[in-house]
Amino acid sequence: MKIKDFWNSRINWQRIGKELGNYPSLKKVFTLDILREASDKPPYYCHPLARWFLYENPSPIKVLDGIIDKTSSICGIKEKLEILTNPQNEFWRFWSTRSELSLALYLKDKVQKIELVEEGKNRETDIKVIFKDEVLFFEVYTHQKFYYLLFELQEILDEILSNKGLQVFFLRDKYVKRENIKEDDFKHIAEYCLDKLEDLNYQNQLQKNYRTILYEDKSLNLCIYIENQRVAEQDDNSLAHDRYGHGDENLYFNAMLREIIEAKIKQLENKHPNVLAVNTLFNVDLQTINWEILNLSSVNLNSTDSLLFFANGIDSDSIAINRIIINNNLAKKIDLSKIISELVR
Repeated sequence: MKIKDFWNSRINWQRIGKELGNYPSLKKVFTLDILREASDKPPYYCHPLARWFLYENPSPIKVLDGIIDKTSSICGIKEKLEILTNPQNEFWRFWSTRSELSLALYLKDKVQKIELVEEGKNRETDIKVIFKDEVLFFEVYTHQKFYYLLFELQEILDEILSNKGLQVFFLRDKYVKRENIKEDDFKHIAEYCLDKLEDLNYQNQLQKNYRTILYEDKSLNLCIYIENQRVAEQDDNSLAHDRYGHGDENLYFNAMLREIIEAKIKQLENKHPNVLAVNTLFNVDLQTINWEILNLSSVNLNSTDSLLFFANGIDSDSIAINRIIINNNLAKKIDLSKIISELVR
């Protein structure tokens, strides 16, 4: 089955158009034509926001409507909304901009001045604020944006399997370097899984076995498998669980931190004091990591003055601060640790 056909069979555009009218801020910047325009573009074959109208829980839509309303007075919001609404932008740009707006809303009433910086050849960081007469430059990064595609895939498979006594699981080794799931990967994996589930021989395997692999890709370090709750549990080495979930957490975190810093080094190298704000929304590993046992002394922050790890889900406009890391080697005239701690408390 084509993933495009799967989405199209579930989207009721007439209902979406009617419900869009219930959100005063969203309907000012989104139209039904915008939501439908990316009809040939994976992973949704529509604007990402249109996908949210399929949820039983309307919270993600209500939250985004509120964020747009509450950030409407911030300098630079117009350009950010153009990115948010553009149906031809890459999937990750929607989520990146959503993260920027969430953080801007969090900072808005805490600072003397805030500006959302327009993208361009000579762009600065995403957000510029003045706090206690000091200028701070915030660069926002949503790490592993395509991790969310796995949740989308799980939702598709759960919908197909839930009434058959079958449950789908995903395994990824968080301790080894792995490639991110990209939109083309998502399309390939999703259509492979949908075709596999329609295969009669595979359906017979599902009925006989407690656990059956649906998809495995070593380059992505990804294994998708299905458990049949109606079959007695068996000792099964077919998944090779020993390949997943082992390793040194410090080494893994340091490698991930280098990836984050390298991704934003150009934006930060000439802007000081700066804050690299990392949204952990799509990285479960960063959400659950045990910060207390990590050895951060060997981490090279380069031109990054400070790292701020925060969590902001799609169904809430609140932000939780996970961790603040200060680069002591780039100590300035100001006490950056104290200023950031006061800013986010």
